Amino acid sequence: MNKFTESIADVMRYIVNAEMRGQVDPKHHLYPTYLDLRDMFGQVKSHNETLDLDNHIVKTEEYSFGEDKYYYHPKEVANRKWIEALKQND
Repeated sequence: MNKFTESIADVMRYIVNAEMRGQVDPKHHLYPTYLDLRDMFGQVKSHNETLDLDNHIVKTEEYSFGEDKYYYHPKEVANRKWIEALKQND
């Protein structure tokens, strides 16, 4: 698990639970900070990480279908798209 994404989730959880009294409050002065952290999480998360917005916990999805560790590598994704494009042109 990515320690940075976990840290972001910790801060978000603190803001909601300690400062906003357990509910995300759009009127609270820390709400813009909360939104910035949520956006930052989206930018730095791994492809298999998601943020549970109810509990502000990072969830990690395991690979499925026997995918190898390079399945989401940009070059592998581009290769799959290229092969699909070739198949469609036939």
